[in-house]
Amino acid sequence: ASQTITVVDVEPPILIPPSTKIIRAATGENLVRGIALGSASAYDNDLVAWITNSAPPEFLLGTNFVLWTASDRSGNTNGCFQMIIVVPAE
Repeated sequence: ASQTITVVDVEPPILIPPSTKIIRAATGENLVRGIALGSASAYDNDLVAWITNSAPPEFLLGTNFVLWTASDRSGNTNGCFQMIIVVPAE
């Protein structure tokens, strides 16, 4: 007699985004470019295959959101947001 056991991973990774960033725009500018976002961390019961983000090349004045996503080999995903707050020059 034989028995087949199938293990299915249905648990998404735990994702921790970088902290909120508050950036001051240059005088006369209404956007900033080249922000160092930091790095997200992900933990899973399986190997986390990749972490991506939706950051645009420039951020406008106000509150901007970057979506970070982690996925594992089983196709489970989790997402969370990082805030990028751009304030005007003094």
